[in-house]
Amino acid sequence: MQPFTIADDDTDWELVDIVAAAYDKLDDDDKQVLHEVFYARSTYEETAENIGIKAKSHAWRKTQRALGNLRSQLAANHTFREKYGTKYME
Repeated sequence: MQPFTIADDDTDWELVDIVAAAYDKLDDDDKQVLHEVFYARSTYEETAENIGIKAKSHAWRKTQRALGNLRSQLAANHTFREKYGTKYME
């Protein structure tokens, strides 16, 4: 297997910028839970402990709420809707 090079990078940087802007509009609680689950790769149990809530089911619900808020921000972005439609909304 050949090592990864920039020429192999097919990242859609416009999409990255749109998602980053939508993420920036989230409140701190939403950002924290999304960071824990998707960046730090914490379990829901670890996430609950790290953000100071009692049950992993609460962490799951907070994650779902944060994802819903992120989807709403993306849906409100004209460029996102025009270019990607509902491709990333499900």
